[in-house]
Order: sequence, then structure tokens, then C-alpha cells
Amino acid sequence: MKTEQAKTAKAIDDLYVYCENMRKHLETAEIKHLSTSKKLVEKAHNQILFEIEQFKSYLNKQVSSVTKSLDNRVLSIINAEKEKTKTKPQQDHSAFIVAGLALVFSICNLVAFFLLFRH
Repeated sequence: MKTEQAKTAKAIDDLYVYCENMRKHLETAEIKHLSTSKKLVEKAHNQILFEIEQFKSYLNKQVSSVTKSLDNRVLSIINAEKEKTKTKPQQDHSAFIVAGLALVFSICNLVAFFLLFRH
């Protein structure tokens, strides 16, 4: 009976050692997996930030060229209206309306830039 108890105790000890080794192995695997996952997430985060910056640059080029073009058109309309009023004085309020629209458009552009590029 004592030999059976010794064999059972040895088997229990061996099972305990095996379980401890498996626990250590699982902990090591978990740490390795977390490290790899963290590196992948950081890489993806950096890639997304890079692409966002490129998109902002692209938008800035596209929007600023359109904005400049529209501003130039509005200024040319205002200047044409001023020339009309110089040549024939009358009570025409279209220049004021165009100037007001230009002001409103400029304010809208500033708000759009602020909303697009605040970070």
C-alpha cells in the first residue's frame, strides 16, 4: 500500500510540475502575443495618421485653389459693379449684395477649414 501511495504521490507531483510548466508556457505565449498585437496596432495607427495627413494636404490644395478661384471671381464681380456705378450713378444695391455674399462665403470657408482641420 505504501508503494501505491508513493506512486500516486509521485504521479500527483509530476502532474503538478507539468501544470506549472504549462502555466508558465501559456503566460510566455500570452506576453508574446500581446507584444505582437501591440506592435501591429501601433503600425496600423501610424499608417492611418500618415494617410490622414496626406488626405488633409490633398484637401488643402484642392479647397484652397477652389477658394482662391471663387474669391477672384467675386472680387472681379465687385470691381465690375464698382466700375458700373462710377460710370452711371444710380441707386443700384447689387454691389452691396455681391459684397455681402462674398463676406458670407468667406466666413463659410473659414468655418469649413476650422471644422475639417481641427485635430
